Formats: sequence, C-alpha cells, structure tokens
Amino acid sequence: MGEKIFDSSFESLLEIASEYSQNDTKANYIETKHLFRAILNNNHKIIEYIQQCSGNVSKIISDIEQESIIKEETGNDQFSFTFEQIIETAEKETKCIGLEKITTELIIVAIMKHKNNEVFRVLSKHKTNSDRLNFLLLKDYYNGQRIVGGKVQFPKGYKEKKTLSNNIKNLKTLNKYGKDITLNAQLGKYTPAYERDSEIQRVLQVLSRKSKNNPVLVGEPGVGKTAIVEGIALEILKSKNSKFKDLNIISLDIGSLIAGTKYRGEFEERLTQIIQEASSLKNVVLFIDEIHMIVGAGGVEGTVDAANILKPALARGDFQLIGATTTKEYKTYIEKDLALERRFHPIKVEEPSLESTTQILIKAKKNYENHHRIKISEREIREIINISNEFIKNRQFPDKAFDILDEAAAVASLEGDKVLLEKHIFYTFEKIFGVTSDLYNKKTYRLIQNIKHELIEVFDQVALNQIINILKKYNSPFGKRVEPTTLYLSGNSETIEDFSTIISEKLHGKDPIIINAASKLEEATAYNIFNQNYSINKSSLAERIKQSPYRVIVIRNIGFASNQFLDYIVTLIKEGKVKDANDNYFTLSNCLFVFATDCESQHGTKAIGFVNNENYNNPAIDDNNRLSELIGSKIYLRYSNIYIQKRWNSFIEQINYVINAENLNVKIRKNIKSLSEEDLTQIDIKTYEGRLQEKLDQILLLNDLNGSYEIDLKDKEFIVI
Repeated sequence: MGEKIFDSSFESLLEIASEYSQNDTKANYIETKHLFRAILNNNHKIIEYIQQCSGNVSKIISDIEQESIIKEETGNDQFSFTFEQIIETAEKETKCIGLEKITTELIIVAIMKHKNNEVFRVLSKHKTNSDRLNFLLLKDYYNGQRIVGGKVQFPKGYKEKKTLSNNIKNLKTLNKYGKDITLNAQLGKYTPAYERDSEIQRVLQVLSRKSKNNPVLVGEPGVGKTAIVEGIALEILKSKNSKFKDLNIISLDIGSLIAGTKYRGEFEERLTQIIQEASSLKNVVLFIDEIHMIVGAGGVEGTVDAANILKPALARGDFQLIGATTTKEYKTYIEKDLALERRFHPIKVEEPSLESTTQILIKAKKNYENHHRIKISEREIREIINISNEFIKNRQFPDKAFDILDEAAAVASLEGDKVLLEKHIFYTFEKIFGVTSDLYNKKTYRLIQNIKHELIEVFDQVALNQIINILKKYNSPFGKRVEPTTLYLSGNSETIEDFSTIISEKLHGKDPIIINAASKLEEATAYNIFNQNYSINKSSLAERIKQSPYRVIVIRNIGFASNQFLDYIVTLIKEGKVKDANDNYFTLSNCLFVFATDCESQHGTKAIGFVNNENYNNPAIDDNNRLSELIGSKIYLRYSNIYIQKRWNSFIEQINYVINAENLNVKIRKNIKSLSEEDLTQIDIKTYEGRLQEKLDQILLLNDLNGSYEIDLKDKEFIVI
C-alpha cells in the first residue's frame, strides 16, 4: 500500500483483518470485508452510526461472514486490488480534510464511495442510508477540517474556510434547497477545470466589480460551464485575496424550490427566505444552473415569477449570483427581459480547441483509469479527439470526447482488457453513431476503389473519375466542411438509386434517404420535407440525421421541382443544417446530397455521363450547360462551393492536427506554412486548400503508409517529395 500513515488503531485492526483472512477458506489475501468486520468488532462508534442508518448490525456482520460474493481481484501478495483502491481513496480524503493520518471513519467513507466492493453491496442490501452514514462519519469535522489536539489542520496551500455549517441554524431554507459547492470542493469531490484559467479569472473579476457583478456563463451545451463553477470553488480554496478567501458558492436548485408548492404564495415565501438568508451573509454567492428557468418559474395566476422576485434584490446588490445557460436560452429568456438582463454580466464560454481538449482529457484520464481499472494512453486520447471532431458535429468539446472515452473504457473493462485499445473506440463509435469503422480506420479509400470497380459498367470513365474524386473529398479527414457535399447525376432513375444504395451501404452501412421532389411542389411542403413535419419511414429527416449524421440523401426528379423548392434547397445547403420539431439544429455537413434527374423521360435528351449514350462525345462545357438547364442554375452554382472559406493559418493548424492524429510521417515545408494571408485572396486560399488536400489524400492512398513524405510548393503547385 506504499508509505501511507494510519492512526494508531489501524495497525491493530489490520492484524485482526489478517486473522479473518487466514480463517476464510475462500480468500488468499486480505479483502475489504475482513477489514470492515475488524472495524465493527472493535469500534463502538461506527456500530452506533450504522445502527442509526440501517438497524441490525449483527445481521450485517453475519451476511458479510457467510455470503459468497464475487471475489475481489488480486492487488498484491497481501491485499486485494479493491482494498488498495479504498485505502488510496481514504488517503485522498485525508489530504483534502487536512489530517496527517488516515482514520477509521475515512476508511468507511472510502468504502461507501467504491460501490464495487462486497461491503457496500451488503450495506445496500440492508437499505443503509449512505448519505446519513457519511454525515455521521464526517460530523466531527470543523468546516471540512478535523480538530486534532485542539488545533485545526489544513492541507498545504489551503486556508480555513467558513462554510454554511457555521450558521446552519440561521440558514434553514438555504441549507434545505442549496448545496455548498465550496465545501464539496474542499472534500475533494471535484476535479479542476483544466484549460479554463481565463474563464475562471474572468468570473472572479466580475464578482469583484461594484455593480453589475453577477456573472452568467453563456455557451453551448457540453462546453463545461458547470465545471468552470466547480473550478472557481477550487480556486477560492487556494486564494490569498481577502475578497475571496471566505467566499462560499451555494448551488440553488429551482426545481426543488418549486416542488411541493401546493398553495399560492408558497414558492414566493421560499425564494424570499433564501434571498434574506443569502443577504445576511456577505460571503455567500448563489449559483443557479440553467438560470433561464427563473423566468416564469413559480408564476401562476395572481403571483410573480422567480425573475421578478430576484430583480429588486439584485438591483440593490443585496447578494451576488452566478448563472449558467446556453446561448439560445439566454437570448430567448434573459435578453427579452431588459430589466433582468441589466443585472447580469454575460461571459462567453467557447468550445475548447482540439489541443486544449486533448490536454483536458490527458489531465482527467486518471479518474477514468481508476474507475474502469484500465490504462489509457495519450495516443488513444488523440484518436478519440480526432474521431469526435470529424464525425460528431452536433455536440461540443469536451463533452462529446468524454462520452466516447467513458463508453470505450467501459467496453474495455467489460471485455476484461487492462488497456484501452483502438478497437474499443471503433466499436463504441459504431454502436453510438451508426458509422461503420471502415470510415475512420483508414480503409475508406480502399472502399472507394472497390466502389469504382462496381460502377465501371454504369458510368463512362470521365464521369466515373469525377464521381470518385467527389467521394474522396467527401470522406477526406483534411479540411472542415460546413455545407453538405453535393453530387449531380442524370440518367435512368433506377440506375441512380442503385448507385446511391451502393455508396450508402458501402460507406455507412445504411440505405439512402430518398425524397421525390416532383411530388412536393409548394414552398411550405418543401420546408416540411426537410424539417419536422414530413415523415420518412415514420421519422422526420431531422430525426434520422440526429440518429445517424452520416447519410446519403437522394433528391429524385429535381428537374420537376418548383422554384420555391429549389430556393429552399439552396438555403438548406448554404446553411448546412436542418431543424427538428423542438427547434434543435442538426448539421448536414456529413451528408452527401445526390440530385438526380431522369433527363430522357423529362426532356427527351440523352443521359449525361452514362456509358449507354449514343453519339456521346463528352463535351464537358455542353454537358455543364445542359445540366444547369435541367436542375436550375441556382442549385448548379452551389456545385463548386463545397468547403468553407477559412483563413490559411487555421487551415494549416487543422491539417497538422490530423497528420499527428493519423500518425502520418508527413512534413509540410515552411514556405507553405508561411504563406502571407495578406497576399492571398479568398479564391487563392480555396484553391490552395483543395490542391493541398488532394496531395494529402494521395499519400493516404499509397500502400506504404509508413513512408516519409514532404510537401513543397513550387510555381503555385504542391509536390510530394
């Protein structure tokens, strides 16, 4: 167990536990149950606590002695793996509280935290109130500290905190409906808000202001707004600033405040009491997550809502408040009430960059390793970041990366692996997002080559090469699309649908989504097709994109579509997103739109680009003119505008990150990186982006992916060396 310091009673308890282990024919080492039995048989205070929380202690001891519970994993020659983990947790609790030695109470607290041990399972079987037990075990601690020898001991770098427990009798309502975030931080329940130092300092600056000193964190779901508040609590613990060293952040649950209010005025009374209690202590700051909920909360006929109750107190500066909400909800609810909006100071929380997210996961991976009991390498973390960035467009970092990491680690743990592998990540991603692993494990280009062989009898060589090039761009990991990829085909409708089915099944393992534009002529109907009201196989397009963001969407008979339909299609492609019934947007950037027209039946002309086309001499310009006439110039002009026009430096940064994530031995020379943005027009940037992507795609197509390559720029052309 390493060099850990225990109190004087632990050594004798360990000897007794060792005797229990020797008498246990099913155990070869000291397990958690042996130590717990030793504690119960020698510590009357712990027995008293358990009796208050679950009742019959003798039955609990009997069950622990006799029940055959899943055997714990071996840690070393003397202790089980779970036993060692519990001692490590007890040591962390000891450091957070400020003690020099691990106590018996903290060992029980650690056992209750590790729910995968036999003692916890027996206590749960007897319906032990774990919250009550933890309270009794920690009640001797003063403000999160333990009094030892008449003195309060504190962790290094931390100062004494005055928490709600000092004034508990005067703060009954706030104690009932609030949670002391600062105290929880003191007890080690939160991890630091990595890579969020600037946001934390910004909140502290706003709290220091004389007026308008109520910060509201505004950002998309999943960017880590609540984690920032927890990080602020940890920062306050270390603060030497007199303004913050005694500050306590209390989280207020609006839902709990409303729950159980049967009569008019009951909610107002609760909230008013909380305002009075918070105002009575100048070292209290309230935190309301989803702060937009105060608008209309508790408001019924003849009463006022929470927002109108809070406004006068905030205007007078009676107390301070930290809020958190999404950008959409802040605009919808807070900004509409100008009097309320004036009381707050919004702080924008942006999604972290790829590198920042990587550092966040690297610093936090230890928590996941301890929970799942596996090892997680930095390489696998970068793989998760890269896959999340490329394929999950409707969610934000770091939340989406943490989800994949947690799920993949769970898969590895259940399979009995001790290390998180690439196969666990691929399996997780395929199950959650329905994207075949071939799409992101470097087999995509081989798939496209196979598709080319299957289509050689359908398309002529020129048209087929153009289609394959578009598919390569569609699946390229380099560059970041906002608009969906578009492909225009004319010919027999059944042949086009067969082609779309081949593409969709090979790349995504799903059938394509097919919409007939000829039967949907009105503008309102066009909107409904792509948004909430039009049912495609019993679910809307938005819903299907939500479930599986990588789809092939075929628009049949585009030549028969009305002008209103075409206008809406242009807008849809330009915005690159679709909306569901709840006004939630889902990106279409991962979709391939195939616009199909049966030119022979619609206009009596020959097919464009197909093999069976008599007297077809492949006049490219003439084909383009005919295609523009068939599907309308508004849509046709979108054909070349596939990738977003980005600044050159950010584009190079994105390319370098993908190269590192894919473990490619590719070097981009300095003369490319140092291209002056001032000397490049938007057209130049877009042209260079396309050419550089083509060269990188060529490297991926080579059989020897382990080779070493350099890309240089000469006479406005990229060359591979």
